[in-house]
Amino acid sequence: MMKKMVLFLLLLILISSCGQDSKNENKIVARVGSEVLSIDQLKERIPEDLVKKTTLTQIKGIIEQWINTQLVYQQAYRTGLHNTLNEELQAELKKFEIEFLANKLVERDIYRKIKVTDEEIETYYNRNKEQFIRNTVEIRAFHLLVRSEELSETIANLLRDGKSIEELAPVYAEQNVFWPNGDLDFFPEDVLPVEIKKALTGLKTNETTKKGIKSDFGFHFFKILDRQPKGSMKNIDEVRDQITEKLKVEKHKEAYSTYLAKLRTKAEEQKSLEINFEPLKEFQQDTTSILTK
Repeated sequence: MMKKMVLFLLLLILISSCGQDSKNENKIVARVGSEVLSIDQLKERIPEDLVKKTTLTQIKGIIEQWINTQLVYQQAYRTGLHNTLNEELQAELKKFEIEFLANKLVERDIYRKIKVTDEEIETYYNRNKEQFIRNTVEIRAFHLLVRSEELSETIANLLRDGKSIEELAPVYAEQNVFWPNGDLDFFPEDVLPVEIKKALTGLKTNETTKKGIKSDFGFHFFKILDRQPKGSMKNIDEVRDQITEKLKVEKHKEAYSTYLAKLRTKAEEQKSLEINFEPLKEFQQDTTSILTK
């Protein structure tokens, strides 16, 4: 129970240490005492592939969870609980420090230095085209979001008068981190909320919705820029970033293995690396296979 409490307190401290954002008051979503939750920190709590699926109710739930955690953490601190657990807390912080610094070094000395060339991307694409066949309908759309119904009606009237959504967006679009305005590029139609997907069904290329589509975030207007059927092939520009990241991961694994081997060899030469399997008998009586390797 005590160990779980220490881990819980460690997590609370790490969360609170990331909450300072007093320079950007307009980006603060919630505050508990001197700790704040910024819009950027809120975005980090939602996986990128789930952003468009996240409802306002779910976002409010994430905010409430942060508030509840801060309330408990600050109460624990006021009671002096951190002082009674100092030794265990320092041990857990040391574990975090080891992992954190090791990861940062790998990122600095290996990952950031990895480059992927256009030639490598093209080669991978041509050899793995089957990976880029769409398994569902995908659409590319231009998006404009406003929060009020009154403004939504104004935009609808302007669209009927011949204005384009592209020229209205810079004037009327209201920023929302979960529903960006402008060209959304290709995305699976299935990720759209039901009310939006229904409104876009049957909408032709270069056709714009006649009125705002209401959701938890406000009123949406869409112009279909392209629609690709299930089974169609994505072109190389659509998947360039995806291929780049995949090749980076592969190169990273190879570079990390080489980097680690050099560190290990150096440690062995300096006799600063020692492995002793004998104590493993405490866990397993038959350690012959381990000790002979």
